[in-house]
Amino acid sequence: MTFDELYIRMAEYRIEIGLEIVCRRTEINYNPATLANIFTNRTVECWKTS
Repeated sequence: MTFDELYIRMAEYRIEIGLEIVCRRTEINYNPATLANIFTNRTVECWKTS
């Protein structure tokens, strides 16, 4: 794995961690990543619970 590929994967991982923090601190939920799609450029759906 090149340094550039590693950098991209870590950026994607930071986004997933950020989504989890937002979900835990607010009423906004999202479809969490799985092992199969955590390091892909996936579409994330978010919604607010009441």
